[in-house]
Amino acid sequence: KDAFKVRQSDKIDLLSIAGFLFYKSIIYIDKIVDEQVKKESVMEYFQLSLICQEESIKILATLFPLESPFWKLWNKRKGEYLLAQKSEKIHGYYSEEQHFFNLADNKAAFGKIAIDSLSLLEEGCENNKHYDGLLLSHRHFSIARQIYDDLVDIKEDYQNKQSNYALFNLLKACEKDGINTKELNEEYLEKYLYVLGVSEILLNQVISHFEKALSSAQPYLSDNSLWIETIKAHIYLARKKQIRQVAYLKQLQAKVDFSYTFLKKAAKLDKTEINKRKNLALQYLGSKLTTEGYWEEYINSAGVSNIWATAFIYSFVASIPHIQKHIQIDKVKNFLLAKSLNGFSYNDIAPRDGDSTNFGLLALYCMDVNLSNNVGSLIEYQNSNGGFSTYSANDRNPLRKLMNFHDVADFGSWEESHMCVSAVSLYLLSQIRHGFNLEERYQHVKNYILKNQVKSSWPSYWWTSHLYATSFIVKAAFKSNDDDLQSACIPAIKEINHTQNSNGSFGDKFLSESAFYTGLVSDALSSNPKLYTSNSGRVKKSIEWIINNQFDDGSWNETNAMRLPSFNTKNPDEISAWPVSRSGLNVRAIEFNRLFSTATCISALNSYGIVEF
Repeated sequence: KDAFKVRQSDKIDLLSIAGFLFYKSIIYIDKIVDEQVKKESVMEYFQLSLICQEESIKILATLFPLESPFWKLWNKRKGEYLLAQKSEKIHGYYSEEQHFFNLADNKAAFGKIAIDSLSLLEEGCENNKHYDGLLLSHRHFSIARQIYDDLVDIKEDYQNKQSNYALFNLLKACEKDGINTKELNEEYLEKYLYVLGVSEILLNQVISHFEKALSSAQPYLSDNSLWIETIKAHIYLARKKQIRQVAYLKQLQAKVDFSYTFLKKAAKLDKTEINKRKNLALQYLGSKLTTEGYWEEYINSAGVSNIWATAFIYSFVASIPHIQKHIQIDKVKNFLLAKSLNGFSYNDIAPRDGDSTNFGLLALYCMDVNLSNNVGSLIEYQNSNGGFSTYSANDRNPLRKLMNFHDVADFGSWEESHMCVSAVSLYLLSQIRHGFNLEERYQHVKNYILKNQVKSSWPSYWWTSHLYATSFIVKAAFKSNDDDLQSACIPAIKEINHTQNSNGSFGDKFLSESAFYTGLVSDALSSNPKLYTSNSGRVKKSIEWIINNQFDDGSWNETNAMRLPSFNTKNPDEISAWPVSRSGLNVRAIEFNRLFSTATCISALNSYGIVEF
């Protein structure tokens, strides 16, 4: 309505009511046509449809007299809608793309009556450009919605043997690829939809038509108009589905590429064997590095991580001698330097965050990069209690946009201090505090950590075990030679050792034997000669487990160790169920490439080799 000069608001109100009633009448009829109504309820739905239609026409008759051109347009839209109903039943009608586009437009024909009506009610306007532009916008929107709905409803429509554009294109792709469509079942429907590239093609069409709908309407409507906001919201949903699709494909490909064959058990745990296993694992990491110089790991609602993941992985393997033989370090360095300009984040569409900043700076420090221009981004995430948060108030708008939570005032727990983030900040500051005048910041986070020790160890917010935060604090305590922290770590290490399995491994409540956590703990306890000496027996057992659980491609089994609590969740440990999922909150994210687990195990082998031999 914002595009038309209709001064009488009461007429717009009546038009809105009439539109709603007619929309309901169509919904009732569609349910009957699609056989979604029980036989005994068909007559009831039909009567409801007639009542809504009759009441709608009564209102429209008060707005438009019989001689009004409105009724010619009404009959035109009715004809388009009936044509759509007929066309949908014609076998092979979807074989022509343009036929389908016309079908989608005609199915939504009565939606165009709103544009017709406002144009006729408009006063003192001789230019029809806005009328034509909005009709075109509506056409593209209807096409995009129909394709998107068919993608979402493909399984249901397959079961009910209903016409579906996505299914039609999938069957055509299967036949082209030599896949017997008669043996196609629901189990493989989604997989083939992705693997054969049908979903990618259709989602690109969806986004293209939504963008055309937007550009057709923007000359006549403000950015905060309901129609523009609706189109933008649908573009957001389509792009989120596209992100999930890419993630799903990467996960599938990784599963295909994985080795599931363990290496032969080591005859003895000597320096040669350690170096051999370490180099094989580095080759695995090198094979997973993209040509652009980044690694990809973990899948969640924001998609696949490349920035945070690359910084995390490199920070664990940076100190290994001759690493450049297996990994193109210059490419990694150039990638991280480029990303540091706008602040480190989970990936390119996510806002900056404290944890990515920690690992980004840690990785750059390991590359001997001068951090003078970067340390300010770290301090932004330190709260008044000394702890470090994942997000700050400055990240709210980008987060709202990313998550489509436009009405959220703040992000609650995500803006509070997290022990797992603070532990990595402490570890980073223990190494850079003297060179960048950060002693006060170090003492502040140190005091926060000492005050918040729980039952000897330190809990993790984003991770499934206290082992994560505790391991980084132990490393920081001995890296900085801090007596206060080392004293606090004595009971923490006792508790860690108490949770060790009899075979030397460590795990969480979801995976009792985890390469990721076994690598983290072994690396921490081998990070200092004094620390190793007092824990050598247990560390050797862990290293033996790591050696004997390596696959012949150099990797170790994945652990879905990262969890994603809702920003309303204060204490994630109070939630018992953490399902593994590619999207959503209060779920565990997927370590789909085995890279975090492999990186921690490589670091553990390297640290052990230094202190033992």
